[in-house]
Amino acid sequence: MIFTLMSIDVGERVTSIRKKAGMNQRDFAARLGISNGGISQIERGKAMPGGDFLLRIHQEFGVDLTWLLTGVSSSVSQEPPVVSPEKKELMDAFDGMTPEQRRAILEVSKVLAQPKPSKFAG
Repeated sequence: MIFTLMSIDVGERVTSIRKKAGMNQRDFAARLGISNGGISQIERGKAMPGGDFLLRIHQEFGVDLTWLLTGVSSSVSQEPPVVSPEKKELMDAFDGMTPEQRRAILEVSKVLAQPKPSKFAG
């Protein structure tokens, strides 16, 4: 009974991570290297995630594993930091850039992040 209750809680947290990442089960499972059926079993509390899954979810989404397994965060925030696929792609590309390229990207991003002036402003 304890295993079932604990696995349901873990499954709910896995589901919340997947939804915050904006992914369906198939894409989420593929990104974590697990079958779609496996992710479904974990999310429904029918199976506990294995070590490979835990390592991948931490690496891919920055999930606090203590929080995932217990519901208690080892950091100050109770919410796990979930990184969207787009943000991860940007961070990976940024990591491979030279310092000059990084500075250029940061400058471009500052310009792009500026609010657009309203055409009705006068």
